[in-house]
Amino acid sequence: MNRILSLLLAVMLAGAALTGCAPKKEPFPAASMPDASTPSFPETPVDTEQTPPEAPDAPHTAPEWQTAYLTLLEDLIRQHGRSTVDADSYITTSGVKHARLLDFNGDGVRELVVVIDRTVQLYTLHDQQPKRLFEGEIGCRLGQTDVSYHFLLNAQSDPISLILYHSTDEWNEDAITVISMNEKGGIKQRELLARSSLRQDLPSLDNLNECYIDGTLVTKEEYLALRGQLLEGAMELEPDFGTYPVTPDELTAQLQFLRTSTPADYLLPDSDCRIVTDEELAALNARQLRLARNEIYARYGRIFTAPDLKAYFSEQPWYQPRCTPETMEEAGLELLNRYELANIERLKQAEDSGTAPAAEPLTEAQAKAIAVAYWDFVEGSLDEATGSLKAISSDGTVSDHGQQFWSFQLRRMKDNTHWTTMERIYVNAQTGLVSNTTKA
Repeated sequence: MNRILSLLLAVMLAGAALTGCAPKKEPFPAASMPDASTPSFPETPVDTEQTPPEAPDAPHTAPEWQTAYLTLLEDLIRQHGRSTVDADSYITTSGVKHARLLDFNGDGVRELVVVIDRTVQLYTLHDQQPKRLFEGEIGCRLGQTDVSYHFLLNAQSDPISLILYHSTDEWNEDAITVISMNEKGGIKQRELLARSSLRQDLPSLDNLNECYIDGTLVTKEEYLALRGQLLEGAMELEPDFGTYPVTPDELTAQLQFLRTSTPADYLLPDSDCRIVTDEELAALNARQLRLARNEIYARYGRIFTAPDLKAYFSEQPWYQPRCTPETMEEAGLELLNRYELANIERLKQAEDSGTAPAAEPLTEAQAKAIAVAYWDFVEGSLDEATGSLKAISSDGTVSDHGQQFWSFQLRRMKDNTHWTTMERIYVNAQTGLVSNTTKA
C-alpha cells in the first residue's frame, strides 16, 4: 500500500513540476473535445478571441431594481413554493415555475414576468419597488378533460406582449388575451374571441364563424389577420412540460442573475433592454466586440464550444450553461427580444468593419485558460483510456509572420518517469484563435 501511495505521489509531483504549479480543479464544465475550427451557431467560426474587460471604477454592487425583484421572487417562492418536474409524467407541480426580465415598453426599465401555478403575473418598478400590473389565468380545456397551461411571449413585437390562451373549449373556441404596456407604463389589453358553430374533434381556425375583437363583432378575415399579426414571432412557453425556456433550471438561472450579477460583470450590461450607442461600440476593441455579441446569448445559458468563449464565460459569476447550441438554434430568434436582435446586428457590423482597436495581447494565464477549454480536462487528471496522468505544459511564446503565439503541449506520463506529447497547440496572442500550427 505504501509503495502505491508513493508512486501516486511521484506521479502528481511530476505533473506539478511540468506545469509549474500544483494540480488544480478545472473551472470549465466537462464535455467532449470541441472542434475549434467549426463552432456552431451563434459563434463565429474564425476569429476566436478572449480577454476580460477592463474593471470599472464603480462599486461591485447590484442595482436597486435587481435587489427589489430578487426580494419579490424570494417572497413568492416562500409563499407558493417552487415547482418541480415529475420524473414520470414530466408535469410540473404547483408553485413558482418561471421568471423572466424584459423591458415591455422601451423605457429602459425591465419588467418581471412570473408564472405561478396557472397564472401569469407582470410586475414593474415604481419608486424602486415592485408593482403588479397584471395577473391573469392561463389554460385551455382540450376536449372533455385535458387542460393545457401554455402561453406565448412575443419578445420581438413592439411593444413586447404576453399572449394568454384561456378557452373553456379550445377545440370549438378561440379565446386569447394579449397584454402589453404603453409608454407611460399602463397596461394595454386586447381580447380576441371566436367560436365555431360546428362541433370539432380537433382545433381548426377554418371553422370559426363568430369572431370578436375587444367585444366587437368582426369578419373572420379581420379576426385572423389581427390574430396572425399578434402571434407572429411569438414563442410558446409550456410551464407543464419543461420545454425550453420554462424549466426549473431557468428559474434557478434568473435567481442566480439577480443574486450575483452586477454591471461590472458585463461588457454591455443593458444590451438586453436598450440599443447600444455608437460611442459604446467605439470603446470596444476587436476582441471585446465578439465577447459582447456572445454575451447576449450567454444570458440564456448558451453552452459554448469555441475555446475562447467557453473560457471567458465560465469565469462570469452570472453564467449558467444550460442550453445546448442545438436547443438555442431550435428556439431561434423567437427567444431574443428586439433590443438583443438589433444589438447583435450592430456588434457584428462593428466586428466585420475591421476598424475596431486591436486588443492587448493575451497574457499566458489567459491563453492557458483557452488551451484548457480546448482540451477540456482537469490539469493533472488521469486519462480514462490509459489510466496515465495528463497535464498541460507551456513553452512560452513563438513568433511567426509578425504574429505572436502561446505554445502549449498536452502530455501523458509514460513509464511513470517520462512524458510524451499527445498534442501541441498554439493560441494566437492577439485573436485567441486555437490551431495546431502558427501558419495562417
